Amino acid sequence: MLSTTSIVSPTLSYNTNRATASFHNSVERTLANNPSLSHDIGVKNADQLTYSTRMRSESRQSMILGNNLQGVISHSQTQESFLKLAIRKYDRMSVLAVESQNTMLSNAERVNLQTEFDQHRADIFQMRNGSFNGNNLFRGKLYEIIQFDDNNDGNPDAIDWERAYNDANNRDNADPNNTHYMATITSYTEQIEIKGQIGKADTNAWLGASDNNIDNGIDDGDPGFEGNWRWVTGPEKGQQFWQGTFGAPQPSNLQNAFNNWGLGEPNDAGGEDYLQISVASEPLGSWNDLPNTDSAHPNYQPLAYVLETDQGQLESNLTVGSLSLKNISLPTFVDSSVISIDSIGNAESASSDIQLTLNKLHSQMANVGSNLSQAEMSMDRMMQRVMTAESSFSRMSDNNIANDLSDIAKTSIRSESSSAILAQAKGITSQLTETLLQNFQ
Repeated sequence: MLSTTSIVSPTLSYNTNRATASFHNSVERTLANNPSLSHDIGVKNADQLTYSTRMRSESRQSMILGNNLQGVISHSQTQESFLKLAIRKYDRMSVLAVESQNTMLSNAERVNLQTEFDQHRADIFQMRNGSFNGNNLFRGKLYEIIQFDDNNDGNPDAIDWERAYNDANNRDNADPNNTHYMATITSYTEQIEIKGQIGKADTNAWLGASDNNIDNGIDDGDPGFEGNWRWVTGPEKGQQFWQGTFGAPQPSNLQNAFNNWGLGEPNDAGGEDYLQISVASEPLGSWNDLPNTDSAHPNYQPLAYVLETDQGQLESNLTVGSLSLKNISLPTFVDSSVISIDSIGNAESASSDIQLTLNKLHSQMANVGSNLSQAEMSMDRMMQRVMTAESSFSRMSDNNIANDLSDIAKTSIRSESSSAILAQAKGITSQLTETLLQNFQ
């Protein structure tokens, strides 16, 4: 029998142990070069997770913006419906105007035609005030009577022209979306619009004109501007509309400029250099000149000013760019003194005015169509972005699952192979040892 102290036994034991250690070292190196499944997936998928999160966020944002854009489309569609209804009413008014030109009509019949005519006009005027989700459907000019009640006694305060000017400027500076200024009146239609509001308020009100050399609301005292009546606010700032006092012959460049001076005005009585629209002038709602004061005769002292607002364009900010919408207006006749069919002559004039208004309405319909086209094209692009993002995310998720399953399979194979090789190696070493021992017995 071979002694355990013989020279052969230590040598065999050493070789066996070295082979086993070498194998274990090989397995450890293999495992070190192939990290565990959880660590591998965490490192490899970090960028994919970040990318997928960003894509999901962009997709959700696009969906939200798409909903906002759908609101723009609905807004335009509502405008379109209102304009179509207005066109039908103006078409009917046109028919009534033609019928009223019939020389065989009785006075009672013409009155009935005028009554229906006025009802359609009132309906259209009411439509102009329509809104959608808090936004005005029709974004033309707005006029507002602005008053002050500093002591909160329920009565409007007397105000001078300069306070009105500064208040309008403050409102304009505080509103980046619209342009506000003291009203300028450059047409008879605009005069009628404001006169109607003045009548409802039953008050005198300042307008944005003066015959002083006004710069930012301050009169520099230059006497050379006396009688040179100009608009000093709004888009018409600097435009002259009158020269001199009442009855003065107007230079050729001003003969077509609109003015609505009351009887005997302007007269510069006591240095009157600022413009008001007055309920005391003749006729009612005509113009009067007045000093920059808050203590004039009660019949003439303004208790308000007329604020004119040019509404800015609606903006819809999208990830694909900014969608700029054209303003849509609804032309109206607000006073029977502007348009009437109570006589053959007035009915003939009304027919012409209505046709011009219908032309404007059809132009506004074209603008609505342009807005809708822009919005719908942007909606299509938005939906394509959403679909692309969702599709990419879905494919990436499928690839991740496949890669993860592949990693699991590879790791499982490596683990099983290593275990099998280790077990086999141990078995061979043991068998070899026994064989050698038997041979040396």
